[in-house]
Amino acid sequence: QLVKRLYQPGNPALLTSIEKHLQWWQRSKDGWPMANTMLQTADPNVRFFGALTYVVKLNMEGSKINHQGMQTLSQQLVAWAARLCEDKKSICQKLSTALAICYLQPEASADDCLGILATALHTGKIVDSLSAEALSVDAVLPNLKPAQLLMLVRFCRALAEEGLSRLRSDDKKAAARSQDQMESNLLSAVQVIGFAIRFSGDHKGLIQNLAVDSFVKWAPFSIMGSTPLESCDKVRELLPSVLICISEWEEPEISEVGEPLDLMSELLTSHPIFFRPADLREVAELICSPFGQARIAAAHDEADRAFIQFLVAYGDVETAKIATSVNDPLVEQFLEMMHNLLRFEGYAAVDDDVILEAQQFWAGYIDFVLDSMEDEKRRDWQGWGACTKGHITRMVEELWVKIQYPPSVEYDAWNMEEKKSFGQFRVDIRDILQAAYRVLGSDLLQAFVRIALSSTAERNWIQVEAALYGLNAVAECLNERELRDDAIGNLFNSSLYPMLSGDDPVPYFLRRTAMNTIGQYDSYFEHHPENLPGILNFLFKSLEGKSIADIAAKSIWSLCKACRGSLTPELNTFFQQYQNFLGWETAKNFTKEKVIGAVAAIAQALPADAEKNGALNHLLDFVSADVKTSLEQAAAGETDLGHNTAIDAMLCLASIAKSFQESMEVVDLDGDGVTQSYWDTGAGAATQQHIIQMLSTMMEVWPDSGSVLEPICATLRAGYIETSPGPFVLPPSATVGLLTRTNITTKLIEQVLHTECAFLRAHTMKTSKYIEKEAEAVLNHVISMIRDLGEPRNDPELAQSLVDVLVRYIPRYTPVLANLQPQEALEVALQFTIQCLKAPEPLPKRSASNFWNTFLAQTSQPQPLQQSLDMIATHFGPLLATTLTAQVGGICMRSDVEFLAEPLKKLYGRHTRAKAWFYDALMLSNEAANLSQREIAEAELEMVARMPVEERKMFVRTLGLTVDLGTVRRVCGEFWQRARTAAYQPDIAEPDVPVYLD
Repeated sequence: QLVKRLYQPGNPALLTSIEKHLQWWQRSKDGWPMANTMLQTADPNVRFFGALTYVVKLNMEGSKINHQGMQTLSQQLVAWAARLCEDKKSICQKLSTALAICYLQPEASADDCLGILATALHTGKIVDSLSAEALSVDAVLPNLKPAQLLMLVRFCRALAEEGLSRLRSDDKKAAARSQDQMESNLLSAVQVIGFAIRFSGDHKGLIQNLAVDSFVKWAPFSIMGSTPLESCDKVRELLPSVLICISEWEEPEISEVGEPLDLMSELLTSHPIFFRPADLREVAELICSPFGQARIAAAHDEADRAFIQFLVAYGDVETAKIATSVNDPLVEQFLEMMHNLLRFEGYAAVDDDVILEAQQFWAGYIDFVLDSMEDEKRRDWQGWGACTKGHITRMVEELWVKIQYPPSVEYDAWNMEEKKSFGQFRVDIRDILQAAYRVLGSDLLQAFVRIALSSTAERNWIQVEAALYGLNAVAECLNERELRDDAIGNLFNSSLYPMLSGDDPVPYFLRRTAMNTIGQYDSYFEHHPENLPGILNFLFKSLEGKSIADIAAKSIWSLCKACRGSLTPELNTFFQQYQNFLGWETAKNFTKEKVIGAVAAIAQALPADAEKNGALNHLLDFVSADVKTSLEQAAAGETDLGHNTAIDAMLCLASIAKSFQESMEVVDLDGDGVTQSYWDTGAGAATQQHIIQMLSTMMEVWPDSGSVLEPICATLRAGYIETSPGPFVLPPSATVGLLTRTNITTKLIEQVLHTECAFLRAHTMKTSKYIEKEAEAVLNHVISMIRDLGEPRNDPELAQSLVDVLVRYIPRYTPVLANLQPQEALEVALQFTIQCLKAPEPLPKRSASNFWNTFLAQTSQPQPLQQSLDMIATHFGPLLATTLTAQVGGICMRSDVEFLAEPLKKLYGRHTRAKAWFYDALMLSNEAANLSQREIAEAELEMVARMPVEERKMFVRTLGLTVDLGTVRRVCGEFWQRARTAAYQPDIAEPDVPVYLD
């Protein structure tokens, strides 16, 4: 009654309650008789549930049933399979699965189980495989009715499927047993499959389809190491029949598995070793037969995905033969098919999905050719290399057509998904073009240039764009000499870019790709500065286009940065260009930032500091103007406008700072400090004060803006990277004065903490000034935020960033950390790191692990600092040991164990009392009353408490015997797994939810 009610519409809560109750019954001891009783009912839904219950019970308890019980159960299931062979498909399938699971249990006898079922189907008798009444499979097959044969084939398939799943088991003994069970039925399976593939009665299509699937699933067992060669050959002898079945296959009305072609593709892909050369030859003959030609022809009209995937699967297996067999007609015919797949009508990934499959083959084809070219042992490359180059050249030509955009009107009509798919296809083709360049060399580069120039003359902008896209793709493969190839010069000296700078309408995607070409080949302009004016004119002209302004700005920035030394004579022209640009609609955050950064890169290349300072002040005037406008807008109540202007100003300042970084630094590792320079005194110092004033003003006026704060931090960090004085290498006190204005409520406060990390890191080099006072100020700033945050879980990302700053104090500023006053502040900081170790989130946990690993490694500091560090380790050692034990004792995620193992190892080896601390943590874990005194909740060591005492003691002893970190990680990982296993208790109680039947 419950099952019947389950399959009727009704209240979802009621149906869920019924389902839970039935699942409990399935898992209970009454599940076996319930399954048997249900199979006797007239309701097909109830019969299905009965078969399902057998599957559930076997999966749960099958391995615990003894030999006698398993024999009785298998006979019962065989009887039901024979009796219900004409029942509904779902019931027959589930019974087949149950019988397969039954025969593959440890205590089951699977010998000739196919013969036992065949005999039962034919005679109605349940016999043992050794019985005189047992009939051989081949004797029974001709006498079976179609429904009986269908049940036998279903069981044959289910047996192989279950066998394969057991072979993948981590239990090697179980996998070996399953392999033996399958091998004992292999010849019977061959007989069933061979008969079913050639069957021509009722249910022909379904039976043949299941037979092909059975063949695919049994094939792996024929190539196992212990399988007799005779059995292996018997399975392979089925292949011609399978291929005939494929060529004559008609889709049945009801299908239970995929099309035979899909199934064969699966076998080719997953077990290519099954196929001998002669077998693969037969597959090739099928592909190139009239059947294959017809499938290809049909695929032009509607994508025949199954045959296409079959082609590609065969091609992947036979790549080496296809590439090296120059005069083989079958190979040539196959390659023509693969070229044909690249020429289907429609736009790739929009109207044409076939090419997505085809490109997979060609990518593998080129990879094989490349490997052969680079393999010194292959001496036959010259014999077939010319032929493969010809095919690769054709492939590039065909792909060049497919990457072409449609006309703008048609492209604009595409939806976002279609545009995204086409764009992704072009991205994927880049990899193939790059591989093709490694085979074809400069010929490919020159071919793309020729196409670009000829198409420019014809004003065929779509073809020009595709040629430039190809050039951009291969640029990543070129060395410095190749990037300056004469062909590239022909392109940049042609009429293309002047034409694009004109007023004639061209597709915006051509302008975009043309700009990317400039960026890809910017090193060409370093050696040919005479081409820069025309190219830059095109880029500045492109800045006016709303859809491409961002790309133009990025290209200007890239080109000016690369060629800064050649452009210094034109600096005033750039100032004027930038001034003009500010009046355009496209002068937004990103474009202003990039273009002013480009001009700043040129200014940085000026030879004298005084010249640099003059140019820098000119640039800062633009920033100052935005700062002033921002203040005026804010004062007038135009808050949003003022805020946006402030963001513009700070982004531009950050861009200038990055561009003013020295392009090549010479680091003096033996230097003894920072010397006075132009930027420390006089005009240079005044410029620095101007920069500091602007940063300070913006932080004061917009204290709650993360969008303003982020570029301010970027400006500060730009100076930290420098190793010699410069305009953005600001005094340490200025940095601290700005950063310590912030607090926990500041938006993007993590940016401030990252900047403080960079600040401390910049002053850890021997050549840098020791900044004790500033480091102490930063530390107090961090601790104040730790107090405000409280628990790490309140903001895990912020907690991680706070701990990351603490890590930066070690080793150079360890005295600042260890001697912090008052001592209560240090207690707050270190307690917080331990709280981070307990946090469930991985980021603060891993940062805290890094902190303690680094801190405990300090064992050779001068006295009295080392004494202070030892006292800190002694004070926090017991709590740290307990926390680490609880974490690797099952609380943390498995992926965190390797990080926690590092400080655990350091602590164990760092202190003579560490062993006792770990022992106390493990042994007190089941005494909740004592745990509260050790500042750790009972729940933290709950998993460890369930472990046997001896296992806990063994963990401590093992730690004392391990030296290398890898072993400690392994030991901790095993301890974590044992703790988790001990804590696991499956819920098998009957559900309390009451069930009411209508």
